[in-house]
Amino acid sequence: MLLYTSTLLALGARIPVLLYKDRYVAVNKPPGISTHRSFDTGRRRVLTTQLQRQFRRKVYTVHRLDHRTSGCILFGFDGEAAGECHGRLRDGVKEYVALLRGFDERDAVGSEVVVEKPIKGDDGEPRPAKTTFRKLAGQEEPRCTLVIATPHTGRPHQIRRHAQALSMPIIGDSAHGDSKVNRWWRQERGLDRLALHCLSIALPDPAETIVAPLEGSLAEVLRAETLWAEALEREPRLDLAPVDDRSGSRG
Repeated sequence: MLLYTSTLLALGARIPVLLYKDRYVAVNKPPGISTHRSFDTGRRRVLTTQLQRQFRRKVYTVHRLDHRTSGCILFGFDGEAAGECHGRLRDGVKEYVALLRGFDERDAVGSEVVVEKPIKGDDGEPRPAKTTFRKLAGQEEPRCTLVIATPHTGRPHQIRRHAQALSMPIIGDSAHGDSKVNRWWRQERGLDRLALHCLSIALPDPAETIVAPLEGSLAEVLRAETLWAEALEREPRLDLAPVDDRSGSRG
């Protein structure tokens, strides 16, 4: 699946558009592509380049998603629009779907756990960080729990680090997770990616909610697990059909 995804990206496959406005756009980022070019992207494809070809206009980064994370991400079509979206996003809410290692039957479905553990910034100084994890469903075999993770701050790898702090790292996380467990999911389930997806972004002023349907290998794997039916009862947005709004797109 990863090879197939990489091939599509290399061929310049279309990025699904969730919302297209005159001054900004929201897309459903696939895993395995960097948000923008940086010192460590090398010759890899980057999303900004892909979108500029797709829209035939420049895009400006509003926020980032990790290379291996998929889901909803915003871009402005000019610097001012990107800044305005960034301000709205700062006061908004982002929700992520995450599949965590481990399962505790004592945790009720719908229960929430809040992690407040500082995370070091680029200068090495710890910064306050807070994430809420809401349990959707879990299963004994293989032991895993599906959650909605809501970050209240925006620190590097925040959800991944806070999941690790719970001793329930995100499956597929090579930096903060369990290599043996990751290998099992890769070999037995074909999940060769980080099991983290930005499901929705709710923006204020004006109120606007953008949802990014689950697609690809993560969706396929989750739908085959026993926890899926219970998770879907708690969060119907997990099973939304793919979206690609071409009303204003030139690609």
